[in-house]
Amino acid sequence: RINLERAWEESVGPEYATQTRVNGIKRKVLEVQVKGAVLLQELSQFHKRKILEKLKQKLGTNNITDVKFRAGSW
Repeated sequence: RINLERAWEESVGPEYATQTRVNGIKRKVLEVQVKGAVLLQELSQFHKRKILEKLKQKLGTNNITDVKFRAGSW
C-alpha cells in the first residue's frame, strides 16, 4: 500500500497528490478519490493517460490497467 501511494504521488505531483486519495486496486483498476468535481473532470479527461503510463512504469504493466476517479471528501 505504501508503494502504491508513493507511486501515485510521484506520478501526479504534489499539486494533485494533496487533493486526491488512493483507495486501492480492484481487478487491476486503481480507484482514487478526488476533492471537487472540477479536479475530477480535469484528471479524468486531460491527465488520465499520462498518469496511467507513469504508474505502469513504477508499478509494472501487469498491475494496473486503468484508473477510476471518484468524487470524495475527507
